[in-house]
Amino acid sequence: MIDYVQPDFYRFNSDSIELAKFVYEQNNNKKLKSVADYFCGCGVIGIELIQLGLNCEEITFLEKNKKFIPFIKKNTDLFIRRETLKPKIIINNTSIENSLNNKFDLIVANPPYFYPLRSRLSENEDRNAARFFHHITFFEIVMHVNNHLTEGGRGYILYRADHILSEKKKIEDLSISNQFKFNDAFFGDVGLLIIF
Repeated sequence: MIDYVQPDFYRFNSDSIELAKFVYEQNNNKKLKSVADYFCGCGVIGIELIQLGLNCEEITFLEKNKKFIPFIKKNTDLFIRRETLKPKIIINNTSIENSLNNKFDLIVANPPYFYPLRSRLSENEDRNAARFFHHITFFEIVMHVNNHLTEGGRGYILYRADHILSEKKKIEDLSISNQFKFNDAFFGDVGLLIIF
């Protein structure tokens, strides 16, 4: 496993690595124009995809918390720049709500898992922002990812099943062109929603 640089308030989990492996296996025979790593933290999932050999022209790392940006830059410089066939790297310090005009062939997202009323908050606000839904719900994240996919694009979003029960039902009841497949036991107690 790569030795990523990370801020003191954050440590990525194995679920990020497992998501990257799974997404790569599902898409390794495709030539993709644009890939996005939403809620990217220090860039682990996107970097792992490129390290595994995902064939894409550009990859966008999207992270709202500006404190992660130097870590994304450092990690991409260390672990992507040395690749022979490297994609164009875009680092976007914004939220998915403000990224309305972008469309991607592939989106991976590891958003916060928890709602504040259901779990204990930390004294560190940055840690809370990385762990808890504050200004957006899981349902809204799913809708943004769905709307940011190109025609025929795929989205992969991690979640905790015990925190999205009512939202899961709303998503399953949607009648839109894309399909939603939930796997509540993707990795330990983390689930994976696939949009296709």
